[in-house]
Amino acid sequence: MNEQPNAPQIPDVVLSPVSAPSTQPSNKRPLSWWLKRLLACNPFYLVSAMLLLYFLLVLQASELLAVIVSAAIGRTPLKSNPNKSREGVAIGGGAAILIGASLWWMTPFSWWQSLLMAAAIAIAGFLGGLVLSAVKRSLGARDPVASDGVQLGRGMLDRLDALAFAAPVFFHLTLFFFAR
Repeated sequence: MNEQPNAPQIPDVVLSPVSAPSTQPSNKRPLSWWLKRLLACNPFYLVSAMLLLYFLLVLQASELLAVIVSAAIGRTPLKSNPNKSREGVAIGGGAAILIGASLWWMTPFSWWQSLLMAAAIAIAGFLGGLVLSAVKRSLGARDPVASDGVQLGRGMLDRLDALAFAAPVFFHLTLFFFAR
């Protein structure tokens, strides 16, 4: 308590760390603070985040492994994407399915349901790349090439091809079979 005779009396309150007001403005709080509060509100957010991570891991593993295997042992290139071969797509898709089955613990699926969902993701991702590359070719869209003739890498549209088809397929399969 204050010892001055005319000063207002301010009670000495001990606040717990959880209820203590922050001295930082609300928009300057660290990301970890927001994530703790978000996940503490509803465990559904954690399941949703894990499903999104599962989907992106399986999809990107399928695409990446297809390109790597195609460069290593590919013999029959695809007409839609010369960076991939039939062998690369088959082995990359199979490996992504096994990766998806091994990540069953991240999802509300059992291991065999996770295997089937990974297969649906890999197949839809391949078909998305196939269809959207045909659309881009018919519109004349090309990847940027530097002035010395070196390709600058996969373009943004190429990275989104598989995602454009696989995301709605994964969402609707999850909603139809696993929403309660």
